[in-house]
Amino acid sequence: MKFQWTVLVGLLFAMLIAVFAVFNVESVPVNYFFGTEMIPLVLIILGSALLGAIISGFLLFISRIEVGDV
Repeated sequence: MKFQWTVLVGLLFAMLIAVFAVFNVESVPVNYFFGTEMIPLVLIILGSALLGAIISGFLLFISRIEVGDV
């Protein structure tokens, strides 16, 4: 039952991020080491959320391996 609540909260959080991102469609300047490029803010928000989810999932996986739960 706890897993179902975790999935439900995760889906609600993902929908909240998606709605927030859709309302921010303006292009913003992104500075790289080699220059600047205009990128829509929606892509930056969704990319940041995805990268954060991947990193946190990887760290959770590593911590589970160390404990021996996997």
